Amino acid sequence: MCSKDGVVAMAEGEKDIEFKKAAIIFVIAALIIFAAGIGIGEAFIWDRYDTSDPAARDIKYLEQVLEQDPDSDQLLVELGWLYYRTGDYQKANQALARAISVNKLNPAAHFNLGLVYRETGLLEKAVQEFQRTLELDPDSKYAYFELGKVYFTQEKWDQAAGQFRYAAEKDPAGADNYYWLGQAYERMGQNEEARAAYLRVLEMIPDHPEAAKADQRLKK
Repeated sequence: MCSKDGVVAMAEGEKDIEFKKAAIIFVIAALIIFAAGIGIGEAFIWDRYDTSDPAARDIKYLEQVLEQDPDSDQLLVELGWLYYRTGDYQKANQALARAISVNKLNPAAHFNLGLVYRETGLLEKAVQEFQRTLELDPDSKYAYFELGKVYFTQEKWDQAAGQFRYAAEKDPAGADNYYWLGQAYERMGQNEEARAAYLRVLEMIPDHPEAAKADQRLKK
């Protein structure tokens, strides 16, 4: 027969064992919850809001979506734009060419392809794409502006000025339209028209450094 003290000791020992079991179970449960939390965060939260390289993340996402919908010209345009922004002009060209093959009437595909051609020095092809954009969307102020910049690069000052004027008509609040218009006028020796364009820029952006320098230069 066990003594009273022995019974108490056994009870206390059992309590210790139960406590240790409970502690182990608690730790295991906590580790499982923690691991599950990491998995959920990686799958649904952290990856979505990770800003370390958002363009690369978005490219990866679009490529995955396109595996399910390879003939979406809109998704291809978005992918091409992201490649363009990251400087991968070859992949941008490929994505945008695919978008056009799917839908030749997509003005954004032609516009973005024009940007790619301009950046890679294929200026005549850039002109063709911007012109095609304007055929599909005559109100595209950006296409007029970018076409003007290509003509400016080609030193076709009169044609550049014409496009910048169109861009200014479509977007009167766009200071860049007037600045580049002033640049084109100045190259043609039309200093009064150039200064008027620069002054328009300064009305909108009084501390515009380039326009201020140009205005001072033409005052002399």
